[in-house]
Amino acid sequence: MPEVLTSAQTGRLSEITAAVALIRNGYEVAEPLVVSSYDYLIKRPGRNIFEKAQIKTVCVREDRDGALVVKGAKNSGVPYSLDEASVIIGVDRFTAYIIENREQSEYWAKDEVVAAGKWEKVSLL
Repeated sequence: MPEVLTSAQTGRLSEITAAVALIRNGYEVAEPLVVSSYDYLIKRPGRNIFEKAQIKTVCVREDRDGALVVKGAKNSGVPYSLDEASVIIGVDRFTAYIIENREQSEYWAKDEVVAAGKWEKVSLL
């Protein structure tokens, strides 16, 4: 049985999963060389600008009938400003959801179907 991942390991795995899913779907992905307020710069297919992206692991809330929750805040609880991240990317297993940053502490979707309708979905597979 595999060991339980640390929070840092889970976060890094989500970052790598997001990068692969984005690249497989035609996005350009750049990672900063120094610690920054964002995890990646992404450029969507057909666009000429890079956007700051913050990567978060999706939390499935079983106590809320399987709702998907993506944190939009830092560890301090303060939401990411638009200067810090223009998009929040939530990673759930093999799927990444690109969410426009509205400076909220959390983003919710009832289930995967609703999430795919509300947010831009890119798949690893």
